[in-house]
Amino acid sequence: MPARPDRLFGVALVCFGAIDLIIFNAPAVLPIFALQVVLFVAVGIPVVVLGPSMTTLLQSRVRDGYRGRVFGSLGTTAALFGMVGLVVAGLLVDRLGVVTILNVQGAAHVAAGVVVLRWLAAAGRNRVRSRGVDQLMSA
Repeated sequence: MPARPDRLFGVALVCFGAIDLIIFNAPAVLPIFALQVVLFVAVGIPVVVLGPSMTTLLQSRVRDGYRGRVFGSLGTTAALFGMVGLVVAGLLVDRLGVVTILNVQGAAHVAAGVVVLRWLAAAGRNRVRSRGVDQLMSA
């Protein structure tokens, strides 16, 4: 069965966030350096999947005439939100603590992955329904 970039993207987001949450909270329970090293290696796997799956989704679902604009807008928006996140985290870190800020980041990735997976599942159901109607109309 071929890999689906939409599902890969959602699963990679969930895995990245979940492993991040384990990385940031494991030392309080199991302060084992080797475990942290293994987790930091493991978190790289979903990171490697995120970029290509997102790029594949955009390349396959955006019309040729708009593709450059969409990629440019996405890159600009990601850079802007990255800067905003740095400022907000910098302002809140003294009040909430580093681990809390990192937990919010990890939970946000898990939540985003769940949203992507649910949204794509709904889009897939709609696509199957519309294909069925198309087949009936052409018969």
